[in-house]
Amino acid sequence: MRDYLLDIVQHTHSLGFVDTVKITGTDKETRIDAMVEDRSVIVQGKFHKTIDLFEGTFGMPNLSK
Repeated sequence: MRDYLLDIVQHTHSLGFVDTVKITGTDKETRIDAMVEDRSVIVQGKFHKTIDLFEGTFGMPNLSK
C-alpha cells in the first residue's frame, strides 16, 4: 500500500499546485481525482488494476506535508 500512496503523492504533489487528492475504489476500478482550489486545473486518473486496499472513498489532504 505504501508504494501506491507514494506513487499518488509523487504524481500529484510534484505538479506544485495540487494539495488534496480524492481516491474512490470499488471492486471494478480505483479512481483518483484532484482539483486546484480555484478549479483552474482538474486531474483525473485510474489505476490499471483495482487495488483492494483502496475500497471506498477517502481523501489525502495536505500533500505538501
